[in-house]
Amino acid sequence: MSATAKTRLGELREYITIQTPTRASDSHGGATETWATHYQTWAKVEPVSARQQFFGEQLEHRITHRFMVRDPQSALGTQMRISWDSRLFYIDSFRDVLVGSRFTVILCEEIAPS
Repeated sequence: MSATAKTRLGELREYITIQTPTRASDSHGGATETWATHYQTWAKVEPVSARQQFFGEQLEHRITHRFMVRDPQSALGTQMRISWDSRLFYIDSFRDVLVGSRFTVILCEEIAPS
């Protein structure tokens, strides 16, 4: 059994917010994208990796994290993001830990300011 499969509820110590994009029309005929709370839950948060790369002429720091949640309350999507500890993480993928498991692993990427 993998380490992730052995997660206990007591390890879910961080409160996170799953957000979904919404579009609102503005007074000039355009639209503005905002983020709305989809749901909030407790999670286990683990940093996975970090790297630096040049994008155009700017150095970007890419940091990936793993969020483990119990029983997602509704459907997740890669268009969503996670807000945690005043930081934003864009969802790359998600999967159940094991078939029939009550835990879902969400892999995310944070683009930190340089």
